[in-house]
Amino acid sequence: MKNRIIFKIALRNLRQHGLRTSLTVAGFAIGAAAIIFLLGFSYGLERLVVSQVSGEDAFLMLDVAPVSQELAPLNGAALEKIGGLGGVANAEPAVDLSARASSSGEKIDAVLTGTTQRYLDWLNVSAIEGRGTLAKDAVLVNQALADKLAAGGGSIVGSQIALDIIVPKELTVDGVAATAADKNFPVIGVVRDEAPPRIYLAARETTEMGAVNYTRFRAMASDKKDIPSVRNLIGSMGYKTDYIGDTVAQINEVFRIFKSILGSFGAIALAVAILGMFNTLTISLMERMREIALMKVLGIKPWATVKLITAEALLVGLMGTILGVALGIAGGLVTDRILMSYAKSFGGSSASVFYFPTLLLLLAVLAAVLISVATAALPIRRALKIEPLNVFRYE
Repeated sequence: MKNRIIFKIALRNLRQHGLRTSLTVAGFAIGAAAIIFLLGFSYGLERLVVSQVSGEDAFLMLDVAPVSQELAPLNGAALEKIGGLGGVANAEPAVDLSARASSSGEKIDAVLTGTTQRYLDWLNVSAIEGRGTLAKDAVLVNQALADKLAAGGGSIVGSQIALDIIVPKELTVDGVAATAADKNFPVIGVVRDEAPPRIYLAARETTEMGAVNYTRFRAMASDKKDIPSVRNLIGSMGYKTDYIGDTVAQINEVFRIFKSILGSFGAIALAVAILGMFNTLTISLMERMREIALMKVLGIKPWATVKLITAEALLVGLMGTILGVALGIAGGLVTDRILMSYAKSFGGSSASVFYFPTLLLLLAVLAAVLISVATAALPIRRALKIEPLNVFRYE
């Protein structure tokens, strides 16, 4: 019997019991929708978190810090050596100092970061007012500090701030702490930075204040595949490295468990749907025992019976899965819109918390096929055991 005829017969059988078929498909769709919705939520959260901790070139970056400034200081010589390593495209320094900023009578404790423009670009620090680039004898401040210094309103850009700076002994050339009092700088820009109050200054300015060592470097690898070898080389020099890929791997591991938990909740609904499908196939088999017995008497091979029951299961499973995927995606998009509107109403930034990867949808369809075939296994076994003489004897 041709496959086309098999599917026509299967479709006819399902149509003859439209209400039962519709309820079975609906149950399967609800189970599939629950899984798609919950997994889409977990994938969306994972993507959102990863995007927050990593930028465009983040997987090429290594943060280098000293194990001991006395044994292996992070200074200009170390920067030149690291920048010349094979597999390293660029290396830039940064030093963090304690400072007190004052303007118009306001005094605020802040972190003074001496660095380079390329380092700021790697951090994706952008201006929200004024300029966003470092300049000689001028500073950039972040939004947190600007708000405190301009508590009375107005803009801090263009005004002068006085800085009292402390350089710890581990950063000086002679191992003695240094201070730089009442250093005046114009503010040329306010940058977007959610850190505590912070001031950005050119690294050469902090060097002139006595900070000849740096608190950290950032090295950019030529290629992602060079990261392991570069990390080993830097480690052999006596420095420790941090890599965003390690953080992302930990995040992925947490979300793998999270997805398993959410998926198990959806699987409960799907298990109920599978029982409904099994019940539907069993009842359909009981109603068509005479038809199957007649097929055997007419000499139709048992394989046709197997394909007929499997076709019914596949039709129900695929219809339920397609409907469930559509409902899951639609539910996710609607929920996304609601969450975004709430975020905007409270002054937050809108971000999607649902994501439906193509692979997830393809796996859902594949799982529907496998589940349908597995569900049909027992009814098929019972159909193959039907004895025509026993069936017609009771007719």
